[in-house]
Amino acid sequence: MFVVWTVPGFRDPADSKNRQQHTEQTNGGNQKPVEPPGFWKTYTTPSDTYAQWVAAFSALFSVGVSTWAVWLVRSTLELNRQATAAAVEANQLSRQTFIADQRAWIEIEGIEIVSPLKWDREKRQGKMAVRFTVKNIGRTLAKGVWITAKFVAFHDRRDTLLTEMYAQSKHMSKNLGASIFPGKSTYQVHHITIEKSITDAISANFQRDVWEEKTPTPLRLAICVHYWLVVSDERHQTGGVIDLVRADMPGNMGYGPGYGDTPADELRFQKGIDGDFNAD
Repeated sequence: MFVVWTVPGFRDPADSKNRQQHTEQTNGGNQKPVEPPGFWKTYTTPSDTYAQWVAAFSALFSVGVSTWAVWLVRSTLELNRQATAAAVEANQLSRQTFIADQRAWIEIEGIEIVSPLKWDREKRQGKMAVRFTVKNIGRTLAKGVWITAKFVAFHDRRDTLLTEMYAQSKHMSKNLGASIFPGKSTYQVHHITIEKSITDAISANFQRDVWEEKTPTPLRLAICVHYWLVVSDERHQTGGVIDLVRADMPGNMGYGPGYGDTPADELRFQKGIDGDFNAD
C-alpha cells in the first residue's frame, strides 16, 4: 500500500500503449475502455494498474499461504491429538501398574469341616458346616469380603461353575462382608446343603440309588470369595473347586447317604485335578 501511494504512475494502467489510447479517449469524453488484444482481453482492461496486478498476485499468494497455514494447523492438531492419546495411555498404564502393586489380594488360607456330614432321608438332602479362613496378602485394605460356597456333583465343569457363581454375586454390595487389612485373616462358617438334585444326578450316573445302597457319593465344593479394592473401587474374586474325600484314605470317596452320617474328623477337602484356586 505504501508503494501504491508513493511511486508516481503506479496507479496508472499497466499496458502503456493501450494506456495512451485510453487516456486520449477519456479526454475526448469517451469513457469506454480500450479493449486490449491478446489472450487476456477477456480478463483485463487497459485501465488495469500495476497496483491491481500486484493486488491480484498478492491475493493468489495469500491463498497459497493460507492453504499452507491451514495444513500446518491441521498437522499441529493431529500431533497434539496423538500426544494427548499417548499421554492418556501412559497415564492409564501407570495407574494399572500402581493398582497391581498396591491392591489387596485375597487368598483362601484354610478350609475346615466343623460338623458331621448328616443326611436327611425325608428331604433327601445332606448338610455340613465348613469354616473358611481367608487372608489379605496384598498391600491395602480389602472391603466387602464375602464367601459363597455350594456342593456340586463331580461331573460339573469347573469353569462353568465359577462363571455362574461370579455372575450370581456380581451385584453384591461392597458394604456386605468383612474388611481385611493387609497381612490379616478372617473366617466365616457356612452351613452348606447338599441338594436333592445332586444326589439324584449321582444316582442316575451310577444307575444305583445312593440313598438305598452303600454307594460312594463323590461331591465337590465350589468356592468363590468376592471383595472390593480400596485403591480403585474395583470388584475381584478368588475361586476354585475342591473334592470332598475321606481323611484316612486320600482320594477315596467312601461316604454318602447309604453310609449314614460321617464324623467331621473322617472327612477333609483336597484339591482336585483342576488345580489350585484362581484369583483375578
